[in-house]
Amino acid sequence: MNPGRDGCAGDLRGMPVQVWATWFPRDGKPQSFIQCLPLEGLDLSARKQNPFHLRIDNNEIGEGSCRGTLQVDGHAISWDLHWRSTFRATLSNKGWIGFSRTPHSDAIFSGKIILDGRSFEGNPLGFGVQGPNCGYRHRNFWIWMHAYFPGSAAADKLPGAIVGFYQQNYADLYAARSQDISEAGQAILAIYNRNVFPDLKVTWGTYPNNLGHMDFPGCFRCHDGSHTTADGNAITQDCGTCHEPLAMDEASPEILKTLGIAEQISKVQKQ
Repeated sequence: MNPGRDGCAGDLRGMPVQVWATWFPRDGKPQSFIQCLPLEGLDLSARKQNPFHLRIDNNEIGEGSCRGTLQVDGHAISWDLHWRSTFRATLSNKGWIGFSRTPHSDAIFSGKIILDGRSFEGNPLGFGVQGPNCGYRHRNFWIWMHAYFPGSAAADKLPGAIVGFYQQNYADLYAARSQDISEAGQAILAIYNRNVFPDLKVTWGTYPNNLGHMDFPGCFRCHDGSHTTADGNAITQDCGTCHEPLAMDEASPEILKTLGIAEQISKVQKQ
């Protein structure tokens, strides 16, 4: 969701609200169904409001559930799911960080999914989900790195899933850069293998990493506005209290020139 965008004329995928459903057949290529919607009708809970909710059209995400229906390209998909997850990240008043409350890879799902008349139901139905992500161009890689494959299945499934995604959704790009995409799939597999150990029950989110603000609360374990003194004073969320930001949202920050690396960074950005 990107409330700052009004959409791109003639391009439904440029709409500010998108609902995604992806089908992962056991012996076939993944298939994504994307419903794009305008901001009108969006019902989103206010920052720090509990319980969290996001509703639009027939789709809803709550604190421990999600439901929705899509009619895309002749396919009908619906889901009514509940989950249990120990991971939580609270909404922040720092809009550029963009926290949300989401389940993570330790989530256990139950409920029902229907795809073109085929029903999948269970308790549990499955587990694991992508963590919060930042930036459109990283979304697909992030999804796949946070997937879970039992045993050694990742080596067989993950690189091919990346390739299949681009073949299906971005055929022209794949035709022009098939080698790059194949190499990206192998790189993502290497990252996965360094972090996920199914036999040891270690997957994404099994152990917290509070060094940043992406997957785990980090600083907001304490700087969340809810830790207060007896007289009601809360620990501030001002990043300048503990850090000295040298640059923020600048195309060519002066600090890079001071450090003597501005030219190298510029070359990398142009690649």
